[in-house]
Amino acid sequence: MKVVYFILVLFVIFSGLWLLNRDPIAVEISPRTLNLNQNPMRFAPELARQVAEQPLDFSELETPFAPDAEGTEVDGQLRTDEFGELIVDIQLKSFFDYFLSSVGQVTPEQAIRRIQLYIARDLDEPAATKAREVLENYLAFKEASLDLMAQPIDQSKVEADVSYRHAQLKYALTQLKDLRRQYMSEAEATAFFMDEEAYGDYTIRNQSIGLNDELSDLEKQQQRQLAQAQLPEHMREHIVEQEKQAQRSQALTELLAQSPTLDELSNFAYTNYSAEEAENLVNHYKQEFQFKQRYAAYRQAIAALESQGFTQAQLEREKSSVADQYFDENQLSMVKALDQGLAQSE
Repeated sequence: MKVVYFILVLFVIFSGLWLLNRDPIAVEISPRTLNLNQNPMRFAPELARQVAEQPLDFSELETPFAPDAEGTEVDGQLRTDEFGELIVDIQLKSFFDYFLSSVGQVTPEQAIRRIQLYIARDLDEPAATKAREVLENYLAFKEASLDLMAQPIDQSKVEADVSYRHAQLKYALTQLKDLRRQYMSEAEATAFFMDEEAYGDYTIRNQSIGLNDELSDLEKQQQRQLAQAQLPEHMREHIVEQEKQAQRSQALTELLAQSPTLDELSNFAYTNYSAEEAENLVNHYKQEFQFKQRYAAYRQAIAALESQGFTQAQLEREKSSVADQYFDENQLSMVKALDQGLAQSE
């Protein structure tokens, strides 16, 4: 299948959503009969208005909400400032998402009703009205964004063309930004998605730098540092550390591919990792190194046995005895798997 919904994957990465949409169709609004095989957020804003008009029963808040929510605490917060105004921030988004992320296990109506019950119980006016307004705007964005993310792209290009992947990611993030501001106010969109959009912009800029063949390695490094400097301060340190870890992991992979000596591995580990991490890494490598040495000696012993004219039954007994001499009980299953792999390759 060449055409896939790859942009949806990008949406999941950068928006934290998992709700799926394929081929949206128009259906009559009926809260209890929405077709969840289509866009699960179809008509969600209308649902929110309908649910807000239903009688309140706060005892529902004492019952389990969804299987994946059992034993968990509600994420985010409904908060007001000193003047009683709703605080619109990432905590409010997390609160909405805690319930909306269970759609699939519960209906959209059930998720929205639970949100509305909390709003009615925990907020006074005018904060409650504002919270319902922000919820409707957010649901409208989710409905539209899932339609956007249903656009198919060519899988063969995704796999073969890094520029195409970059262009699709840039297109997806740009469209999502526009949709947020189409259905939400600028203040709401910024409050809900500031970090997400900053990271998206940073990712696109980094990819653009990497794809620019006119830049020298030094110029690319300088521009990446500039891109990092433009991140919000609370994100910068975390992302820089992530990238350092990725670079260390890549360097370690390249070193291990060269079958380094224990001294070479130790020098690398204590130069690039904390003392505790380096010690663990060296000990693990030492164990693997020693195992490989024992396995090589074991295979030499087996080769000598195979040249002595034993019957198959005798040979198997001798092999088992030799294995017990070289390996402990925990290693024997690995030895058996390696032996089977060698036998199949012969």
